[in-house]
Amino acid sequence: MKSLKYMVVRDGRIGSVTVEDNQRVWELKKMIKDANPISIDAKDIELYPAKTKDGKWLTMEGDELKMLKNGLLHETIKNIMQHGNAMDPTYPVGDAAFSVVPNDGAVGDIHVLVDLPAHRETEFVVNALTCIPQNWLRFGGLYEPITLR
Repeated sequence: MKSLKYMVVRDGRIGSVTVEDNQRVWELKKMIKDANPISIDAKDIELYPAKTKDGKWLTMEGDELKMLKNGLLHETIKNIMQHGNAMDPTYPVGDAAFSVVPNDGAVGDIHVLVDLPAHRETEFVVNALTCIPQNWLRFGGLYEPITLR
């Protein structure tokens, strides 16, 4: 069994679950849901391998995750979360398509980015201004923080 670390996009929550290479992504979604106080179905969670284009894990020391913890999306995070990059729930976690089960247990590495549907789809209109809870503005399938003046 290996420890897999994840970060919830936009609120910066960090967690860890213990997985086997042969466990399915849908099982990982359920473990993450069970470990966090969220009121959505596990099937609605989107998971993304937290690897850069050059195949390196995102790290807590990197600018990408520092910005994410402060409510900002770095270009690297946007690229990771493009449509088509989400992990297929029917595949094993250790599948070469994602390779999210770490071979080394490097401290500070993040292996999976977790996107919750409440941040993707919930919006409302106030005085003709479209608002997303926690001031997230829809942008190309992702949200950018905005400041209202």
